[in-house]
Amino acid sequence: METVYYSFSYTMLDALSKGETVGERIAYHRKRKKLSQQQLADLAGVSVCTIKRMENYKCESNFSTYHKVVTALQVNPDLIYDDYFKFITSDYSQWLKSFRYKHKLTQMHLSELLHVHVKTVMRWEQKELIPNRKHYQLIQQLR
Repeated sequence: METVYYSFSYTMLDALSKGETVGERIAYHRKRKKLSQQQLADLAGVSVCTIKRMENYKCESNFSTYHKVVTALQVNPDLIYDDYFKFITSDYSQWLKSFRYKHKLTQMHLSELLHVHVKTVMRWEQKELIPNRKHYQLIQQLR
């Protein structure tokens, strides 16, 4: 059976996606599909504790775990993911380099602004490390 994500217009789907956080949007779509937390966990291949933590925003799981849950929900990922997830699934290393060049920042200067070691910025730009949400938000404030 083929999964259809776009049976409504994007605007209508977006309006249906309630919630400020990724966890709230996961909970909304889980309830809309009449799934219990345990049922969603089973479908996604994760523990029910993971689903509870996601929905209550107790901790942030890694992207692959979120992806399993979103896939199990069979909804358009754009309805669940926020700008941070879109950032880390994009070519964020190139974006960071462009950001630095545009603002005439060295890796050292950017690391000082973000309160991280310069090697952290280097690893981000080499895609060896993914910036966490806190650093993403700091970068967005610098824009």
